[in-house]
Amino acid sequence: MWLPSLLVAALGWGSSFLFIKMGLEAFTPAQVGFGRLLVGAVVLVAMVAVSRRWPHFSWKQVGAIAVVGVAMSGVPMVLIPMAEQDITSILASLLNASTPLWTALFVALLIPAERTTRAQLVGLVVGAAGIAVLVGAWDVREFSLRGTLLMLTATAFYGIGGTLSRMLLTRVSSGAAALSMTQVGLSAVMLAPVAVLSGAPGEGAFSPTGPALWGVLAL
Repeated sequence: MWLPSLLVAALGWGSSFLFIKMGLEAFTPAQVGFGRLLVGAVVLVAMVAVSRRWPHFSWKQVGAIAVVGVAMSGVPMVLIPMAEQDITSILASLLNASTPLWTALFVALLIPAERTTRAQLVGLVVGAAGIAVLVGAWDVREFSLRGTLLMLTATAFYGIGGTLSRMLLTRVSSGAAALSMTQVGLSAVMLAPVAVLSGAPGEGAFSPTGPALWGVLAL
């Protein structure tokens, strides 16, 4: 029963890189990232409204959620579109597989209580080698060092964000949807000025028949 769910998740997550590429046809990377966060926040607000489980966070908790949001949402949502200006959506999706490796690395560095086992170290080395093979086997004509480094930096921030979430938010008593809504919403608010100052959208950006608008909405 798990296979259909896995395939749907893989299709949805993998196709997001294609939609980012579509959005870049008329929007800046910051605008694509902001659009992605805005749509996500609206959906999460609707989910919380239906459940009627509105969050009640302290200001300290809001600050912690904002920090995690910047690492897990704000920074990667800009870096990934920046990377896709130089690399294909396929390579971006492959490099995204490095996220668990970064997470394991930062957990080992920042949470000493969770000791890394020998098997986990072997897994990290094998995973890193696999990603290196994928990148090394890529057509050199389509390879971009800048795009690759930007994408790896984005996944590193995912890893940092995941680790900070375990450190700062484990005691936050709220539903997953409410916590995600607050995190994504705060990230969207913080990214909004950057999106505005990054430049004007290109021609046809808001055309209902254009690929850019639908690419951002589909994210």
